[in-house]
Amino acid sequence: MGAGHDRPRPSGGVSDGHRTAQADHRDRTGDAATTGRDRARPRGRTRGSARPRAGAGRSRTSSVVSLRSATLEGLAPDVRTEPIVAWRAWALTGRRDGDRLLLRPVAKRARTWQPREIVQASCRTSRRHDAPDPLCTCGLHATHTIDVLRRTRCPAVLGRVALWGRVVEHEHGYRAQYAYPQRLRLICQFCFWMSDTRRSTPDHVGWFPHDELIPVCEEHLAVARRNGVSPRLVLPASEVIQRLRDAYAVDPLAV
Repeated sequence: MGAGHDRPRPSGGVSDGHRTAQADHRDRTGDAATTGRDRARPRGRTRGSARPRAGAGRSRTSSVVSLRSATLEGLAPDVRTEPIVAWRAWALTGRRDGDRLLLRPVAKRARTWQPREIVQASCRTSRRHDAPDPLCTCGLHATHTIDVLRRTRCPAVLGRVALWGRVVEHEHGYRAQYAYPQRLRLICQFCFWMSDTRRSTPDHVGWFPHDELIPVCEEHLAVARRNGVSPRLVLPASEVIQRLRDAYAVDPLAV
């Protein structure tokens, strides 16, 4: 899908991300990919770098540290210039007319990802270390594969996300210091949970109280209505996804 050529695209400043208390596949600033076993035994690599400039078209440099040994002592960093691109899912919020669309981590207490602003991780439980820390669960999470995201709570948007700065790799994915989405598409969460990703394309986006937006296919919208769960307003999915991509200045995701 050409993911290796993706670059971070924001033009604004840096926003804070936070982690939730529960350590599962859901992101502490969003939604994906660290388990309790991962915390006890980090397997990948850690990247640390100076804070990048938002909106810069040039490559950003990251320091890579191996975590494959049993101790963190005596690790020598290597230097790389390319961001990691991985999978991630978000919830979606917006006004009833489809305006002010925002990507929101599926962890309800986490902050929204503002359009054209680099997201920066922080740790909600400790101020004694920078996020992500190898021995903590903080950081901006993303996964190696889509399948891990099928366990995500109420996903509305699926995408590819660029990760850079300090990055810790685990069995199922990464925790990063900085992130920004690269490619996005809407998904019907019910189709996404039960079938192939290619069948999860929604026809509508339902608007619910508290500005929650839920993409849904024709079949599952009918099921919801039969069970008394009807959105206050129904928007065309094609219009919503185009507005979302324009707001974040990202490309379509084809899967």
